[in-house]
Amino acid sequence: MSSWVTPRAARTCFSARLKSAWGGTLFPGIASISAQWDQKDHDQRVPLGGQVMKKWPSLDRHRQTHAMPTLFLDFDGVLHPEFCHESRHFCCLPVLEEVVRQVPDCELVITSTWRLQQPLGRLRERFSRDVAARIVGATPKIGDLVDVPQPLVSYEREAECNAWLRAHDRAYLPWLAVDDRSWLYRPFCRSLFLVEGRTGLTSLLGEQLLSRLRNL
Repeated sequence: MSSWVTPRAARTCFSARLKSAWGGTLFPGIASISAQWDQKDHDQRVPLGGQVMKKWPSLDRHRQTHAMPTLFLDFDGVLHPEFCHESRHFCCLPVLEEVVRQVPDCELVITSTWRLQQPLGRLRERFSRDVAARIVGATPKIGDLVDVPQPLVSYEREAECNAWLRAHDRAYLPWLAVDDRSWLYRPFCRSLFLVEGRTGLTSLLGEQLLSRLRNL
């Protein structure tokens, strides 16, 4: 059976043998090199729960970034039936808000074309205060994007979602888009929650959306 040692253990063993064999006199630089190794290793370790743990910069960046799933939100066909009278606008909003309140670690990003007509602050006013506070932005316009990944060139809204995720260091986090237009996303896109545009987000779909979000 093979065995292995950590780099620090190997350095410690090597340093100890040199000191034992030559007492630090044959090669005066050995002692200082050993001390530098020990200090470097100490600097790369941080206390955690009373123990000394290795400090990995990539994990630190992950912890510093809010590891929250992102919900991309369309309006027409989702928060109200598509092509409905303006008196019915946002009639399905209570369903969405009830869902997101049960998933408190979820942030919202607006993908609706409404974002091109009204500033983000005005769009937030459509929502209850607690939900509005979780709307962190809106996706960029497809025409403003550069370096769109080739597989997304023909899928406008997914490309916009992807661009927002990359711009905000969220590409490695789970996300879900609620939309009524499947052709704006790649076929069989796992991150699409499709809504029937003629009805908008019904109570039944709300239950299904909640389940999807909880399982991201």
